[in-house]
Amino acid sequence: MRFDGKTAMVCGSTQGIGKAAAQVLAGLGARIVLVARNEAA
Repeated sequence: MRFDGKTAMVCGSTQGIGKAAAQVLAGLGARIVLVARNEAA
């Protein structure tokens, strides 16, 4: 499955499952919107 041309919003993307999900989705072609508690993350 590819996500080319799609956008995914991932909450809790600084570590753990959220980070892994963001990496996998990006690898599958999705544009990623990361949601975290602070900008440094």
